[in-house]
Amino acid sequence: MPDWGPPLLIGAAIGVIVGYFVARQSAAVQPIQGGVVAHIGNYVASSAVAALAPTMAIAAILFHIRFLTDLAIFVALVVVAAVALIVFGAVEAPTVAGRTP
Repeated sequence: MPDWGPPLLIGAAIGVIVGYFVARQSAAVQPIQGGVVAHIGNYVASSAVAALAPTMAIAAILFHIRFLTDLAIFVALVVVAAVALIVFGAVEAPTVAGRTP
């Protein structure tokens, strides 16, 4: 396994757990009307954002990952969150406006 694998897996596990609570709180504040796909996009984006800080800290402090590798992990998590939010927005926006996607 590459040297960045274990911190990414540990951070992803933390993100999945914390992301559940973040997505639930987000849905409580602003109800999601876009169906299952919108809920999945919200959850994946919440998990990716929640995994950012723990993954960076674990990679840098515990595993002594190089800065550029740590930066690549950060960018990858941000891209995952951005794509999930684009999917969420593409499904949610027409529903909120009164049209079906």
